[in-house]
Amino acid sequence: MKAYLADSVAGYIIDYCREKKYELNNLKLQKLLYYAQAKFLVAKNRSLFQETIEKWKLGPVVPEVYHIYKSYGAKNIISPEKRLEIIFDKKGEFKFKNIILEEISPEDKQVLNMVIDKYAPFNPFELVNMTHEHEIWKKDEEKIKDGKIAVKYSNKEIREFFSKYPKELV
Repeated sequence: MKAYLADSVAGYIIDYCREKKYELNNLKLQKLLYYAQAKFLVAKNRSLFQETIEKWKLGPVVPEVYHIYKSYGAKNIISPEKRLEIIFDKKGEFKFKNIILEEISPEDKQVLNMVIDKYAPFNPFELVNMTHEHEIWKKDEEKIKDGKIAVKYSNKEIREFFSKYPKELV
Protein backbone atom coordinates (compact mmCIF):
# COMPACT_ATOMS: atom_id res chain seq x y z
CA MET A 1 0.00 0.00 0.00
CA LYS A 2 1.24 3.47 -0.91
CA ALA A 3 2.07 5.89 1.89
CA TYR A 4 -0.29 8.83 2.32
CA LEU A 5 0.60 12.49 2.19
CA ALA A 6 1.29 13.71 5.73
CA ASP A 7 -1.26 16.50 5.19
CA SER A 8 -3.98 13.88 4.66
CA VAL A 9 -2.99 12.03 7.84
CA ALA A 10 -2.92 15.35 9.73
CA GLY A 11 -6.41 16.13 8.43
CA TYR A 12 -7.69 12.82 9.76
CA ILE A 13 -6.01 13.39 13.15
CA ILE A 14 -7.56 16.86 13.40
CA ASP A 15 -11.05 15.58 12.58
CA TYR A 16 -10.74 12.66 15.00
CA CYS A 17 -9.47 14.89 17.83
CA ARG A 18 -12.37 17.28 17.27
CA GLU A 19 -14.89 14.41 17.42
CA LYS A 20 -13.31 13.02 20.61
CA LYS A 21 -12.97 16.51 22.14
CA TYR A 22 -9.17 16.25 22.43
CA GLU A 23 -7.35 19.56 22.38
CA LEU A 24 -4.91 19.71 19.50
CA ASN A 25 -2.41 22.40 18.62
CA ASN A 26 0.37 22.25 16.05
CA LEU A 27 2.96 21.07 18.57
CA LYS A 28 0.80 18.14 19.64
CA LEU A 29 -0.13 17.37 16.03
CA GLN A 30 3.57 16.97 15.20
CA LYS A 31 4.08 14.48 18.03
CA LEU A 32 0.98 12.49 17.04
CA LEU A 33 2.31 12.25 13.48
CA TYR A 34 5.63 10.96 14.84
CA TYR A 35 4.05 8.30 17.05
CA ALA A 36 1.67 7.29 14.25
CA GLN A 37 4.57 6.89 11.81
CA ALA A 38 6.43 4.81 14.41
CA LYS A 39 3.42 2.56 14.97
CA PHE A 40 3.04 1.89 11.24
CA LEU A 41 6.76 1.24 10.78
CA VAL A 42 6.76 -1.32 13.60
CA ALA A 43 3.31 -2.92 13.36
CA LYS A 44 2.72 -2.78 9.61
CA ASN A 45 6.32 -2.61 8.38
CA ARG A 46 5.51 0.38 6.18
CA SER A 47 5.43 4.16 6.31
CA LEU A 48 2.15 5.83 7.11
CA PHE A 49 3.15 8.97 5.21
CA GLN A 50 5.74 9.90 2.60
CA GLU A 51 7.33 12.98 4.16
CA THR A 52 10.41 12.95 6.38
CA ILE A 53 10.25 13.79 10.08
CA GLU A 54 12.87 16.26 11.32
CA LYS A 55 14.42 16.69 14.77
CA TRP A 56 13.65 20.18 16.04
CA LYS A 57 14.26 21.78 19.43
CA LEU A 58 10.77 20.79 20.56
CA GLY A 59 11.03 17.27 19.17
CA PRO A 60 9.81 15.58 15.99
CA VAL A 61 8.25 17.76 13.27
CA VAL A 62 6.92 17.11 9.77
CA PRO A 63 7.87 20.49 8.22
CA GLU A 64 5.26 20.34 5.44
CA VAL A 65 2.46 19.97 8.00
CA TYR A 66 4.01 22.38 10.49
CA HIS A 67 4.01 25.19 7.94
CA ILE A 68 0.37 24.60 7.00
CA TYR A 69 -0.74 25.02 10.63
CA LYS A 70 1.89 27.40 12.07
CA SER A 71 -0.51 30.35 11.89
CA TYR A 72 -2.45 28.74 14.76
CA GLY A 73 0.48 29.20 17.11
CA ALA A 74 -0.44 27.46 20.37
CA LYS A 75 -4.18 27.69 19.65
CA ASN A 76 -6.41 24.68 19.15
CA ILE A 77 -6.77 23.45 15.55
CA ILE A 78 -10.40 22.57 14.92
CA SER A 79 -10.48 21.70 11.23
CA PRO A 80 -8.06 20.77 8.45
CA GLU A 81 -6.89 23.70 6.35
CA LYS A 82 -8.52 24.09 2.97
CA ARG A 83 -5.89 23.89 0.27
CA LEU A 84 -6.19 25.37 -3.19
CA GLU A 85 -4.41 24.59 -6.41
CA ILE A 86 -4.11 27.24 -9.11
CA ILE A 87 -4.75 25.85 -12.59
CA PHE A 88 -3.72 27.84 -15.67
CA ASP A 89 -5.26 27.19 -19.07
CA LYS A 90 -3.61 27.74 -22.46
CA LYS A 91 -4.83 31.36 -22.57
CA GLY A 92 -3.05 32.14 -19.31
CA GLU A 93 -6.30 32.38 -17.39
CA PHE A 94 -6.51 30.60 -14.09
CA LYS A 95 -8.99 29.09 -11.72
CA PHE A 96 -8.79 27.68 -8.22
CA LYS A 97 -9.42 24.05 -7.45
CA ASN A 98 -9.82 22.59 -3.96
CA ILE A 99 -7.22 19.98 -3.14
CA ILE A 100 -9.03 17.03 -1.64
CA LEU A 101 -7.23 15.18 1.14
CA GLU A 102 -6.67 11.48 0.56
CA GLU A 103 -9.10 9.14 2.28
CA ILE A 104 -7.46 7.03 4.99
CA SER A 105 -8.44 3.35 4.76
CA PRO A 106 -10.66 1.91 7.54
CA GLU A 107 -7.85 -0.45 8.65
CA ASP A 108 -5.38 2.42 8.88
CA LYS A 109 -7.92 4.54 10.76
CA GLN A 110 -8.17 1.81 13.42
CA VAL A 111 -4.43 1.92 14.04
CA LEU A 112 -4.38 5.73 13.97
CA ASN A 113 -7.25 5.88 16.46
CA MET A 114 -5.28 3.71 18.92
CA VAL A 115 -2.27 6.01 18.66
CA ILE A 116 -4.36 9.18 19.00
CA ASP A 117 -6.33 7.80 21.96
CA LYS A 118 -3.08 6.96 23.76
CA TYR A 119 -1.17 10.21 23.15
CA ALA A 120 -3.77 12.96 22.64
CA PRO A 121 -4.67 13.14 26.38
CA PHE A 122 -1.12 14.34 27.13
CA ASN A 123 -0.40 18.04 26.92
CA PRO A 124 2.01 19.09 24.16
CA PHE A 125 4.97 19.65 26.48
CA GLU A 126 4.56 16.25 28.11
CA LEU A 127 4.85 14.82 24.60
CA VAL A 128 7.91 16.98 23.92
CA ASN A 129 9.54 15.65 27.09
CA MET A 130 8.67 12.07 26.14
CA THR A 131 10.24 12.40 22.69
CA HIS A 132 13.32 14.10 24.16
CA GLU A 133 13.92 10.94 26.22
CA HIS A 134 14.24 8.83 23.07
CA GLU A 135 17.85 7.99 22.26
CA ILE A 136 17.20 8.72 18.57
CA TRP A 137 16.54 12.38 19.50
CA LYS A 138 19.21 12.54 22.21
CA LYS A 139 22.00 11.44 19.87
CA ASP A 140 21.52 14.66 17.87
CA GLU A 141 20.56 16.89 20.81
CA GLU A 142 23.74 19.00 20.73
CA LYS A 143 23.44 19.66 16.98
CA ILE A 144 19.78 20.57 17.39
CA LYS A 145 20.38 22.88 20.36
CA ASP A 146 23.26 24.53 18.47
CA GLY A 147 20.77 25.50 15.77
CA LYS A 148 21.53 22.91 13.10
CA ILE A 149 18.46 22.63 10.93
CA ALA A 150 17.00 19.77 8.89
CA VAL A 151 18.38 17.01 11.12
CA LYS A 152 16.24 14.13 9.92
CA TYR A 153 14.92 10.96 11.47
CA SER A 154 15.27 7.95 9.23
CA ASN A 155 12.42 5.46 9.11
CA LYS A 156 15.01 2.79 9.88
CA GLU A 157 16.09 4.41 13.15
CA ILE A 158 12.46 5.02 14.18
CA ARG A 159 11.56 1.37 13.46
CA GLU A 160 14.64 0.06 15.30
CA PHE A 161 14.10 2.28 18.35
CA PHE A 162 10.43 1.42 18.79
CA SER A 163 11.08 -2.27 18.08
CA LYS A 164 13.68 -2.19 20.87
CA TYR A 165 11.33 -0.28 23.23
CA PRO A 166 7.81 -1.47 22.35
CA LYS A 167 6.35 -0.04 25.58
CA GLU A 168 6.93 3.41 24.07
CA LEU A 169 4.12 2.64 21.60
CA VAL A 170 0.49 1.58 21.96
